[in-house]
Amino acid sequence: MPHLVNAQQEFLRNIDQHDLRGSAGLLRLREELRRRFNLILGPDTVSDVLLRSLLTQ
Repeated sequence: MPHLVNAQQEFLRNIDQHDLRGSAGLLRLREELRRRFNLILGPDTVSDVLLRSLLTQ
């Protein structure tokens, strides 16, 4: 689990608030996280990503 979190930190830090506008922005975020997790864990290991909370600054 820590490896997965660390691998996503740079990507998540570089996301701009404008990238997350609307439901399409959240869908793109979920798809990109899913793609990145599957690069680490193996193809088609993760089928969906659940975002429980999202904090932007």
